[in-house]
Amino acid sequence: MSNRAIAKVPAGKAYSNANAARLMKDVPSQQIGDEVFGNNVQQAIEKWLKAMIAWKGHKYPFTHDIGELLEAAEKVGLAKPVEVDADLAETLTDYAEKERYESVRRGPPMDRDALSALLDAVASWAESVGVRKG
Repeated sequence: MSNRAIAKVPAGKAYSNANAARLMKDVPSQQIGDEVFGNNVQQAIEKWLKAMIAWKGHKYPFTHDIGELLEAAEKVGLAKPVEVDADLAETLTDYAEKERYESVRRGPPMDRDALSALLDAVASWAESVGVRKG
């Protein structure tokens, strides 16, 4: 299977997670908790990063760690656009595992607008690389 065919699998899943996050963005956190919203944003970003790495012909690391995936993307020549806030993206890593089963997050409700903007920035980055759904 070609690298581009491999990349289409996580890309398709990324679009689904992103669409789920977009649909729940404005739903009050009492109805759809930050952990569910955050998990969908995290999963979309993780899968887009993996798709971009595969698209460039490399194996992506099997990790949920957004920081590690951003580093892997840079190592294969994918320059992160300034619109992709790495610090904000890295805060999502806990939503892949820990926050799904226990509450590790403290502080005010998450900034769904900022995370939606991050989601859109990563989607644009993936599309600029050539990664498309299906």
